[in-house]
Amino acid sequence: MAGMQNGPSDAILKGTDVKDPLSRLKDQTIRPETRIEYTIDLTRQYHNLLQKEEDGNTQNYLWDGNVAGIREDRGIPAEGGPDQGKYETVSRYYFQDELGSPIRLMDKNGELAESYGYDEFGQDLYWNRGETTGRSMTGSLQPFGYTGYQYDRTAGTYYAQAREYRAELGRFAAVDTIKGFAMVPYTLNEYGYCWNNPMILVDLDGEWPQWIIDAFIGDGSEMPEWLERIIERDEAHRLLQARFIQDYGGQGGVTEYYIGSGVTRNKSGTGSADIVYFNSLT
Repeated sequence: MAGMQNGPSDAILKGTDVKDPLSRLKDQTIRPETRIEYTIDLTRQYHNLLQKEEDGNTQNYLWDGNVAGIREDRGIPAEGGPDQGKYETVSRYYFQDELGSPIRLMDKNGELAESYGYDEFGQDLYWNRGETTGRSMTGSLQPFGYTGYQYDRTAGTYYAQAREYRAELGRFAAVDTIKGFAMVPYTLNEYGYCWNNPMILVDLDGEWPQWIIDAFIGDGSEMPEWLERIIERDEAHRLLQARFIQDYGGQGGVTEYYIGSGVTRNKSGTGSADIVYFNSLT
């Protein structure tokens, strides 16, 4: 499937009569719109961009779970002399972190083409380093950024399939299409990213977080014990609450019940119970 994106137009006003803006219209020049065409693999929900064409340049992407390489066919400009109209091909390869975020882009000779950096929620750490090796996403040679999301240079957001993600806020730009659960309150924030735990969760489709399992067992090694404990405890807790509400939710059963605390060292003045059953005597 192919699609296209139209970028904004920049107006350049050359008139000198600042008191009457209309008089400057005759001196105004408009930059032509930018047309970008995409070819995607509809058999995959995400990680599915196959090709991008922009300004006569074509980028083809190689996938191996996540994006692994990029081949770019670049048109030689008019001042290219006898080679005008021909293309030069450049191949580069990705190195990624546990979240699937590109951190290095290398050429076929092993030379560094670009490097990238992000904070926990994906905010660009190289936003003011456009002239150095560390490159912001706005001027990058390739479109992939935090957790493998595609960066939208027009909107300044990441494309997360179901909705756009704003890394500077650590929040999605639209409400969640999958609502949370009352018995698990931290899932009820309709804009939150990965339940505010982006170091061990990723949200590849903008709908539901996933555990970062491949980062630890992708090489065939065993999962660390601390991660097993977190997953087992969290899943057991959720399953127990869900089953309790299913059986007793309409008969006085509640979860995450907050009560006043008389313990002096408890500065919040409140406590909570995971599961509470109110019978006829209470």
